[in-house]
Amino acid sequence: MTSRHIWQQRFRKILPLLVIIAIVIIGISLLRDVLTADVKRSRIKVAAARLGSIENTLTANGTVVPEYEHHLTTPISSRIDTVFYRPGDQIQAGDRILALNKEKLLQELTRQEETLAMAQNHRSQLRLEFQQQQYTLQTELQIKLLMIQALEFRLEQQRQLSTIGAALPASVQEAELNLQIARLQLQQIEHQLDIRLATFQTDSIAQNLEIGIQESQLVDLQNQLYQAAVRSPWDGIVTWVQDEMGTSVQAGEIIARVADLTRYQVEARISDVHAERLQVGQPLWISLNTENIAGTVRGVQPMVQNGVITFIASLDRADHPQLRPNQRVEVSVVTGVVDNIIQLPNGSYANGLGMHWIFVVDGDRAIRRQAQVVAANLDYVGFSSGVEEGDQVIISSTDKFQSRKSVRLTD
Repeated sequence: MTSRHIWQQRFRKILPLLVIIAIVIIGISLLRDVLTADVKRSRIKVAAARLGSIENTLTANGTVVPEYEHHLTTPISSRIDTVFYRPGDQIQAGDRILALNKEKLLQELTRQEETLAMAQNHRSQLRLEFQQQQYTLQTELQIKLLMIQALEFRLEQQRQLSTIGAALPASVQEAELNLQIARLQLQQIEHQLDIRLATFQTDSIAQNLEIGIQESQLVDLQNQLYQAAVRSPWDGIVTWVQDEMGTSVQAGEIIARVADLTRYQVEARISDVHAERLQVGQPLWISLNTENIAGTVRGVQPMVQNGVITFIASLDRADHPQLRPNQRVEVSVVTGVVDNIIQLPNGSYANGLGMHWIFVVDGDRAIRRQAQVVAANLDYVGFSSGVEEGDQVIISSTDKFQSRKSVRLTD
């Protein structure tokens, strides 16, 4: 047997052993890669878990919109003559948005002015007639008083003459009768004066009432004439306008909408998955640049569109100077507060509620643990298990080594 054959026989005997050793080495290498990896400390962020309270929130996307929108209606049935502003245009208080045709209104205003003038003229005639009749009766009254004085003097003369036998008793009786008649006539004149004054006062009240109605109708027409030039009630933005010139409109019909730009609210949208957790009156805040503005859920629309529900958020500082129309903001609705819970800063390492793999630093290594997130908001997440107070946890992204049981931390 040659040395070559001897070597081949020995090689066949040790070959299985060599294969086993190679497999073990490769397996150990692969297992080591799975179980551990090197991560530089400068590439991660670490935070200490602490005990505290956390607000559980829902996050929604919102758009800043004006809080108040005024609906402008036409005061008369007419047609649109001129449009001065279009939707999206900013406008100042008192500016004309559009003008209505005023031809029929002007004709009615002229008739009303003529009717009022006639009523006022009739009242003047009544006053002149009363003054004339009053003057006549008062004159008759003065004359009758003078006649009574003369009759009283004549009666006295007749009585004196009768005492000396120079006048007959019949003459005294005649003088007495004439005086009584004159006094009755005086009472009649006085009564006529009272009746005429009462009649004039009654007629004046009725006439003044009619004139008051006519004046009120005239003022109403004048107001309608002013309102026919439809004006903005405040500084704002035109959100809609009936801008087809020549279109007929009926009295009371909405022809424009103007939003107030001094106060705002937020129209927010969120997945309908959270519909049961969203309620009117819940506190919230919006993130505005570097500042948070508190608010409240004012209303929730009942309809779901494309898997999204819409709600309105009223703001405590609706006049905040940084708010702008159509500004995009992030809305956080507080659904509850959890006390005495382990919390860490929020981050991509634990996105949302439920079970998550996290890495807890232990010396020069970070050990993977499974932890339960039960509360979360924009700033913090709260854990019910898997994390203890004081644990140093990696809060930056762990996607690159998420499958490893541990990683080695290097400088």
